[in-house]
Amino acid sequence: MIVDLHSAPTSAAMSSPAPPAAGVAKIRALAPDDLGAIRQMLSQRDGREWDERSTRWFLHNLDPARCLAWGAFVGDKPVGLTSTFLRTLTVRG
Repeated sequence: MIVDLHSAPTSAAMSSPAPPAAGVAKIRALAPDDLGAIRQMLSQRDGREWDERSTRWFLHNLDPARCLAWGAFVGDKPVGLTSTFLRTLTVRG
């Protein structure tokens, strides 16, 4: 089934965000001030400690011209991370 979201009816539940429930993660863009939380998540993922220098290198110091990242937090606890590295591709032909 295909639903055209531009013409689908909206309900009050769809148009009015509810307050977050306990334990629900909030997602937000990450900034260089978040490198400690990022380092914590990478360390947990890899089973080894990441240092600050390696974390900054890996995510290009979160320079928005090179890397965009988002984190999920439950309260102050980091629980998820996703990132994308920006590239310019040149194709001949």
